[in-house]
Amino acid sequence: AKNPAEKIAAELIDKFHSLRGIASQPLEELTRIAGLGQVKLCRIAAALEIGRRFANETSKQTNP
Repeated sequence: AKNPAEKIAAELIDKFHSLRGIASQPLEELTRIAGLGQVKLCRIAAALEIGRRFANETSKQTNP
């Protein structure tokens, strides 16, 4: 059986089709997902921000 995090992640990807799709959603839309409270939403937002920064840093290193 999937753990709650895997289940929520699968539901988010199914609903919004990609990480970019999830990242582009307004907070109100994400709060409609069962099992997502403020703490989990903050964690998701932090993870997406870290991903954006990593992508920007990687892009700058490969294209100085």
